[in-house]
Amino acid sequence: MGFPSEFSAVPLETACVNKLVAAIEARGMEASAESVSGVICSNLTTWQLYAFRSLSSTMDVARHLLKRVVDSDVPWQQMHRECRLPPISSCQGLKPAIIISRQQTVGRGRQGREWRSDEGVGLYVTYLIFVESSLADLGGFSLFMGVCLKRMLAEYGITCGLKWPNDVLVDMSNCRHISGGFLLGGAAYRKLAGILVETQEISEKVCGVSVGIGLNLRPSVAVRELGGVSIEELRGAGSGLTVAYLAEDSAVARLTRNFIDVVSEYRAGSRDSLLCEWSESSMLTNKVLVVKNFNGGRPVVIRGVNESGGLVVSPVSKPSEIEVLYSGEIEREYVVSN
Repeated sequence: MGFPSEFSAVPLETACVNKLVAAIEARGMEASAESVSGVICSNLTTWQLYAFRSLSSTMDVARHLLKRVVDSDVPWQQMHRECRLPPISSCQGLKPAIIISRQQTVGRGRQGREWRSDEGVGLYVTYLIFVESSLADLGGFSLFMGVCLKRMLAEYGITCGLKWPNDVLVDMSNCRHISGGFLLGGAAYRKLAGILVETQEISEKVCGVSVGIGLNLRPSVAVRELGGVSIEELRGAGSGLTVAYLAEDSAVARLTRNFIDVVSEYRAGSRDSLLCEWSESSMLTNKVLVVKNFNGGRPVVIRGVNESGGLVVSPVSKPSEIEVLYSGEIEREYVVSN
């Protein structure tokens, strides 16, 4: 399959792709309850893998693939490579996809913000899945992806905090050599990963969901200046994450396994338990913060999240009242001036 020229797509070398497929499949098998001695007995499906050395954005490819599905009403016929993994979606024969690039030239986050995506310093991946659900029922999906990242990072011995709606932050108290960050409760937090979720209605009962994840693996001056931190800085140079992470039993393989687990739990009706898990890792509950949305910035008490992923708050001036916000940005901790 060809991609539009504006994607500036440079495919990953075949040898690297082969090793990546092997790593993803090996880790993905651990996500199935029906595996024996590392070999899946049944219940496998074909995922489509698109691997690039350089690309405008993995989300661009996901949008392109979704457009082909919507316009033609049939799944795309050609793929860069296949992976065999436990299924999480088979709506109308549409197969899930993994899109990964070592570098993004126009990486983006929420609200069109730039996500620095230099080669060798981060993991840049988008998962495209199809779910039997209406758009209205997909509220909170980005929170579940926060749970996915939290579980994956725990495998590296990293405890993270989740910041509504889609940020993964780390308390920098044990990294005194790195200053600055998001201040909360006397501690400074830096961003380790971000999540971007986009949805597309394909039919009345089927939606395409693109989940873009950017994870900082290695130190970068640009990321540091934007308030970020990397796994290597948190774990030290001996973390085993190298420039060649795509060719190893790597971060993307670990992430894919956790992604399959979380989406499978979601499809099995475990939304409440996933929301509870997100809430347990939330860094915001009962904090007084300034939240900015279309009404401007104002101080509120964070009460939690609801089943649709909305932020439940109380105005500082009316603490007995409850409001739910579905958009906005948490700017800073609210400090009462004397």
